[in-house]
Amino acid sequence: MQVLKSLWIAGCASLMLIACNEDESAPIALEKPITIQATIACPEGCTAVWSEGDQFGLWSRTTHFADNNVPFTLSGNPESGQFHGKVSAAEGEVLHSLRGCYTYQANRGFDPTYLAVQIPAHQSQQGALCQLNRYGFLTARADQVDLSTGNTTLQFSTPCAIIRIQLDAAGTDAVSKRATQLTLQSSDPIVGNLVYNLEEERIEIPAAGRAVTLTLEDRPTLDQVRSFYIVAQPGELNQSTLTLSIQCEDKSTIDLSLNYSSVLTAGEVSEVSIPLAQLIASGDAEFNEFRYDLGENGTANCYIVTHADKYKFRPTMGNSSDEPKGIVRADWLWMTEEGLISNVKYGKGGITFDAGEGRGNALIAAFNEAGEIVWSWHIWLTDDPTINAHEGAAAQYVLMDRNLGATSTTPFDVNSLGLYYQWGRKDPFLGQRNTGSSTRFQEATAFSGITYPHIVNGDYAFTTTTNEMVGTTKASAIDYVTKHPMTFVTATITTNGQSWWNSAYTDYETLWGAGGKKAIYDPCPPGYRVPRTEYSFGVDITSSWDVMTEEVNESRMRYCFGYWGPAGGPVRSYYPAAGFRYQNKATHASSGTSAEGGSIGYTGAVGYYWSNMLRPKSNNVWVMELDPAGGIFHGSRRNNGHSARGGSIRCERE
Repeated sequence: MQVLKSLWIAGCASLMLIACNEDESAPIALEKPITIQATIACPEGCTAVWSEGDQFGLWSRTTHFADNNVPFTLSGNPESGQFHGKVSAAEGEVLHSLRGCYTYQANRGFDPTYLAVQIPAHQSQQGALCQLNRYGFLTARADQVDLSTGNTTLQFSTPCAIIRIQLDAAGTDAVSKRATQLTLQSSDPIVGNLVYNLEEERIEIPAAGRAVTLTLEDRPTLDQVRSFYIVAQPGELNQSTLTLSIQCEDKSTIDLSLNYSSVLTAGEVSEVSIPLAQLIASGDAEFNEFRYDLGENGTANCYIVTHADKYKFRPTMGNSSDEPKGIVRADWLWMTEEGLISNVKYGKGGITFDAGEGRGNALIAAFNEAGEIVWSWHIWLTDDPTINAHEGAAAQYVLMDRNLGATSTTPFDVNSLGLYYQWGRKDPFLGQRNTGSSTRFQEATAFSGITYPHIVNGDYAFTTTTNEMVGTTKASAIDYVTKHPMTFVTATITTNGQSWWNSAYTDYETLWGAGGKKAIYDPCPPGYRVPRTEYSFGVDITSSWDVMTEEVNESRMRYCFGYWGPAGGPVRSYYPAAGFRYQNKATHASSGTSAEGGSIGYTGAVGYYWSNMLRPKSNNVWVMELDPAGGIFHGSRRNNGHSARGGSIRCERE
């Protein structure tokens, strides 16, 4: 009975309490205009200036009410730092806990413990200081602030770290340059989108970006130590690889990489010192004068140089994106004139060289630690051969205005002959020193007196020479000719045509693409290829060929051919009878005269132009052959060409 009485009393008390609470009025939210004097705490070397229109988001908490991401806007003079907005409170309630995030974004939401923010991958710098509020984000917090007067202060600071790059270019060629942009890459994340807990002042979800670009708006000169500031994510960099590239006003660059260990602390500056002269001496940095990028529109085994300047290219295997393994240096092997190229180097900028005023051809090679050639590239110094490109047999066949390696389009000019190529190989062989005597054998010994004048780099043992076919497998044959770009490989096999490889022609038929896409051994410049078929030229000469008959010059007969394009097109292109290099020892049956493989013959009498197609089931190649008929040079025919022979190439647009 006593228990029931106690329960009844307790129940009545509860009902009375509920009734009393229902009689009390719930507090009413009152909006109150507030002025916040905002300042920024800046680490050493940093500054901050408010700008017109600046806003930050404010989270305000009282006993009864919460305001979420309310915009506060700078008003009046930016130097005043006064921001205006409104907060909510009950009657008589004056104490607020404030949390601020600069800059304001409407979608930041109600929860200050889970803010989506960003440290941008593109930053900028004006002057020699880090302008802190131009990057990333700033935060502020204050507890139990009395807003009864309608005014208060709020100090912002950066939850980010600052990397200061101290560049000392003294003693280098960079001191006269103006820097315009700096790009920093790290093996550890340093910038990007992240999630920040404003209540506990820590990162919840870190950023993932590893690269940041800093635009230097005032383009400082590098004649003194310069400081460059990058806002980054706090965290530990433990032997992180930092790659730095500084671009200058004249497009020259400073490129370096180094291992860096540091704890990047929020609100603090971590320094990276760059003593450039010392790093260049150790091989960890390079200063690269601006160079034209020859591979800007595609990579190849041949690059066209049209004027004297500084050049670079990425050392890829032909038109692939792969670089040969083991490159430690690069140098020139031969050139047709002194000073055509110089200062050949390999480094972080790829292969670089200087080109002179002359016209001609040169070969650059990349070497491994053992001194072996791992790849080579033809530098063709000539007027642009694509400006007067002409149609071949049809509109889809567009051909250069000169032979590959030629520096002239003038009939009977020896410089119009171009270079010789063994079918399927990427590297050229020198042509003849005159336009020919129309005879069968013009050199008894390969690369003797008739060969075009040239200079061989005496620092190496490589010479223009010949060797019999080597390698019984595709891998060994390709490896040999890659390592020996100056060796003309003569044929020893006669089955199904005479080749510089073994008889397994099916292993080699795609070396130049075989009618499909351009292949990595194709010798033509970017955007061009060995013609897809001999029909690219147009074999119906009765309607499209303009024949240039004999001309007497120094008692020798010179012959050449001209091409007008389909239906008498306006572009006339000259096809010289450049002859060829013999694929092996040749003997004239009636006279008994002979010449060894690799020697020149028939210059001035025969034009021998490669396609990229092997004849089916053969080591022979489909060629366009310009040859005599009845002693008058007026014919063109589809013929079989021995793949070990050295013929001409007229590159076709891809």
